[in-house]
Amino acid sequence: HSPIQPWTNNGFRLDRYQKQQIRVPCRWEAARIWARTECNAEGRNCETGDCNAMKCVGAGTVDVTLAEMTLDGGKNGGDDVYDISAVDAYNLPISIRPDNGQKIGQQFGFPKEYDCITTECKFDFRNNCPDRLKKWKNGKVAACLSACTATNDDYLCCRNQYNTPQTCQAQNHDLVKYFKDRCPQMYSFAYDDKKSTFLCKGFKGTQYTVTFCP
Repeated sequence: HSPIQPWTNNGFRLDRYQKQQIRVPCRWEAARIWARTECNAEGRNCETGDCNAMKCVGAGTVDVTLAEMTLDGGKNGGDDVYDISAVDAYNLPISIRPDNGQKIGQQFGFPKEYDCITTECKFDFRNNCPDRLKKWKNGKVAACLSACTATNDDYLCCRNQYNTPQTCQAQNHDLVKYFKDRCPQMYSFAYDDKKSTFLCKGFKGTQYTVTFCP
């Protein structure tokens, strides 16, 4: 991340094996990166992640795997926090790799399995999706929805009376476990923080590589 030339282009075409380098501002908070699939030449009418434009204003449809980041988080700057999430759905395998990142260190009590390392999910949920979670489009399964998105149930979505880490017990549901068992690093429900959040020290030289279909 860089203090200059912040990323202003929030949508672009990315062909197979192609790379795109972007610069983002310091203290880039609550960022979401996702891949749209099977779009037309104008970036519209996508099977997943559609926002009806090449450059999205806000989020697309809730049927995608997310790479989520907060860089130099906090009012006065802080650590980098990143994760991959299927809280809404899963459309593609994804990974986030920190390059030249600095570890928090176990001397501060931070677990090494979440300390500035690659987080990924390579399992193909789209082609191995429980029937209750399948999102069909154009005669095929386009995405595997989360239990929350598929049911809109307060318990599974950790809403209302379940909207705290203590009252949300969605991790015990078989459909949530289906995701977590196959991709233990990935968020599978709203309060999956302890097993899915990764940190690096806030350091201007750190780069992050987000890969779809790693």
